[in-house]
Amino acid sequence: MKRLKASVACGTFFLGVCVIPGTTVQATVGSLETVLERGSDLVSQLIVSYEQDVALTESPMTATGSALVGEHLTPGLDIGLGMTTVLLDRAVSVSEARKMAVRLTADPRIEWAEPDLQMSVPSDVTPSLTPIVSQNTMATPQSVPSSPTKITLKPFSGRISVSWVTPVNQGTSAITSYTVRAYSSSSSGSTVASCVTTGKSCEITGLSNGSTYWISVAAKNSSGTGSASPRVSGTPPLFNPNDPFYVNSDLWGLNGTYGVQAQKAWLATRGNPEIVVAVLDTGSTDHPDLVGQTVPGYDMITNSDDDFAGDGDGRDSDPSDEGDWEDGCDQNSPELCSSWHGTHVAGIINALGNNSLGVIGVASRVKVQHVRVLGHGGGFDSDIIAGIIWASGGTVGEGVGALSNPTPARVINLSLGGVGACTPAYQTAINDANSRGTVIVVAAGNAGTDASTTTPANCNGVITVGASNSAGGQPDFSNDGPLVDIAAPGEYIKSTMNAGVTGPGLPTYREKSGTSMATPYVAGIVALMLSKEPLLTPAEVEDRITDQSNQTFVVQGVWGIINAALLLGVPEIPQSPTNVAASISGTTTRTGTVSWSAATSGSVATTHIARAYLRPSGDSPVMSCSTANLACPLSNLVKGATYYLDVISGNTGGYSTASGPRLAINTKGPVANVVPTLTAGPTTGSVKVSWGSGLESSLMDSYLIQYSTDLLSWKNGPEVDTREQTRVSGLKSGVNYRFRVVSKKDSGTFIKISRESAQMKPS
Repeated sequence: MKRLKASVACGTFFLGVCVIPGTTVQATVGSLETVLERGSDLVSQLIVSYEQDVALTESPMTATGSALVGEHLTPGLDIGLGMTTVLLDRAVSVSEARKMAVRLTADPRIEWAEPDLQMSVPSDVTPSLTPIVSQNTMATPQSVPSSPTKITLKPFSGRISVSWVTPVNQGTSAITSYTVRAYSSSSSGSTVASCVTTGKSCEITGLSNGSTYWISVAAKNSSGTGSASPRVSGTPPLFNPNDPFYVNSDLWGLNGTYGVQAQKAWLATRGNPEIVVAVLDTGSTDHPDLVGQTVPGYDMITNSDDDFAGDGDGRDSDPSDEGDWEDGCDQNSPELCSSWHGTHVAGIINALGNNSLGVIGVASRVKVQHVRVLGHGGGFDSDIIAGIIWASGGTVGEGVGALSNPTPARVINLSLGGVGACTPAYQTAINDANSRGTVIVVAAGNAGTDASTTTPANCNGVITVGASNSAGGQPDFSNDGPLVDIAAPGEYIKSTMNAGVTGPGLPTYREKSGTSMATPYVAGIVALMLSKEPLLTPAEVEDRITDQSNQTFVVQGVWGIINAALLLGVPEIPQSPTNVAASISGTTTRTGTVSWSAATSGSVATTHIARAYLRPSGDSPVMSCSTANLACPLSNLVKGATYYLDVISGNTGGYSTASGPRLAINTKGPVANVVPTLTAGPTTGSVKVSWGSGLESSLMDSYLIQYSTDLLSWKNGPEVDTREQTRVSGLKSGVNYRFRVVSKKDSGTFIKISRESAQMKPS
């Protein structure tokens, strides 16, 4: 016998209710014959009608439906007409009991439920915590815990936070841990990820954004692990960084319609810190959005003349940007002031992401290596060539003064160029860099001419980049022609900057335009490709980038805008399926067949998931089926329930939105929304009741009329086998009554088929 925790004010317990001494209680086993001589402010039990063949208990001494109510319910007595009582662990107010009943009827195994107002408790009586059950009906608790209930999911980027309610039956010993598992399927498949905790929540990490997972929870005690809870689905969202300019859509090159499709690409990777992108440019400046984003670089400028290098020395290991201003720099000629070009380029590649600050780079997790080759007014070819050699892992110079790079770059960004042919020295340096596995990305130039006139864009073994604008077109300034391999966003590109006019000042952000801005987008995407497939050769990278199936919005008929998602193997998310249809078969265990049509345009779907809900909107699916075809079965549908279906289509890029409004299917046949019509009866205290068909005639053999004065407790009137007008007698004159009708099916259970009628007072 389970010990009860009693209030000091309690003298006697009856059916889990603490009764004050002096209160009269009468009860007989097998029938409900109870009288409490106090008020009726609290309710201690519900009356429930279960579907046919539904077990009344989910586990020993736990009534079916407890999990949905969120309260432990103890099985009570069979009171006939397919109805039974369930006992609450605590006495509650009438309104709270009514809410419990509403929650209970959301369970498709339950026809209807309502508070039992004839089994009420005075409100000044302290309720007990646990019902008394006689020794001969007490079931032996199971040794392992039952399933946790109320599984709640909160998806975040790359992870899902899971919480739950302790199982009603904890077994023969205390719960020691919970195991949460994520599956890729609603009913089968192996574990994708998991977490173990002693609390009632934990976080599953390492999940793919945009993909749907099914989560279950199991409890463990010293006797072993109990059964897992039913699986609940959740979908981590696409990575949505909180960097303000990204959130405000100022970084159109990343998340705009004609951008590089970065958000989808980030499903695959945001970069590997072992991949280094060398930026051969003006050097680096301090910026909070670039902290920790670099590996040691080098200053390759040999001319120590202060009018050019600006730092008073030759080559050294400090690649700081001292400014590249020219004579005449002032407010009237800002183009002659320092450009901080290298800082701007670096931010496009790998500015810190999701740090609530400024911008985010296209490959925020790779590293940049600054190689300073540009000073006042430009740079020398010899310094740029030396930078290519050093950055790619070659040796610059000989003997004691020879320079070598301890962290060679897999990608070199050259947002620079001059008019002329590709020289043998340039070509040799590029060839050697390629042979060491380094991809070289070069700006096409900003003269609005053929890129063949600009070097090193016209060298072999480089990826030459033109600019595109936010409308998907080609800006007037961008060089073009057959040597251009790819276009990338290059107009009004916001990135990290410095506010200094000549020398370095405060960090800031600014927009710039040019193929110099387009090039780091491509260099960053190449870094993402190498992060995912580090064995790719420079030639293989170029082949993939120039393949138009990996491009979008092709311009000039030759080259298009780079699509990072396609290059990383992340296809476009399919469009929503259409023409969802369903049919029901079976008599006892119901099976639903769901079919649909795939979208006729957009990316190809490789999988589809049909989902069934208990509500027309919101909520989590209660079951689903996954298939590569255009139809699948939903099995074990509960007889007598209404389900609401939708379908989503997916591929490795993620899942589409749902297929429009959910389709309702009913496993008990069509139900009419009828309301009883009332007329005065021929005798005192009687009312004539008539109603619509409610159910197809083949699914019922009689009707039961019920009436109520408060819509909370209902009494049974006559049961008839036709819908002819029926007189209900024995009513009180002058009292308002409402009526409803339930239908008795051939199976012998009742289904509510009508709403409540208007009020009527019998004469």
